[in-house]
Amino acid sequence: MRTAPADTGKETGQPARTARRKSRKPGANREAIIAAAATVFLEHGYHQASLDDIAGRIGISKPTIYYWVGGKEAVLAECMRQSLSGLMARLDTIESDGLTGADQLDRAVRYCVGVACTDLGRCVVRIPDHVLSEYRNEIRGIKKAVSHILSRLHEKGIEDGTLRSGDPRLIGQLLRGLINSVGDWFDPRGAWTPDHIADTIVVMAVDPMRVTKD
Repeated sequence: MRTAPADTGKETGQPARTARRKSRKPGANREAIIAAAATVFLEHGYHQASLDDIAGRIGISKPTIYYWVGGKEAVLAECMRQSLSGLMARLDTIESDGLTGADQLDRAVRYCVGVACTDLGRCVVRIPDHVLSEYRNEIRGIKKAVSHILSRLHEKGIEDGTLRSGDPRLIGQLLRGLINSVGDWFDPRGAWTPDHIADTIVVMAVDPMRVTKD
């Protein structure tokens, strides 16, 4: 006669194995989870959204989300991290392109607006980072780095004579605030495209600072 296995009081690991099996489904990967999470957070808000909502959006189980990313806070932090880190990677390439300071600031503003209009970018703007505990300082640090780059590009424009004098630190903060406001109200179904919004911000906020040659 077979005897039942002894009860050791330990987890059997079945949920983890189930999550790994489910993770082989199409769409059950980190990128798909983060994309679905951004959509759900925008629709329901962070506090009202659940991992079940995110899992249901792409037809996976909640343990699969834990396997790939973690709990809800970790998922939100990854949404913000991907948005901000992707933006930083693009901004870091600007200074190697041989452009003037004014043109570099122009391009940086366009990059920032483009990201602010994405689902991930709108999550960064619409969900305050104080809802995070473990990841709050990391996310705030990346946000400050964006302002610092905008300030540095303005300072470079002053140095090479393509931008008027001013307070680079203040300019960086003001530009970031203006760009963030786009993520707050932008509707991808609306009449204004990200390119049109970026053009308008550049005309309104960057071009007036350019030094014109007679």
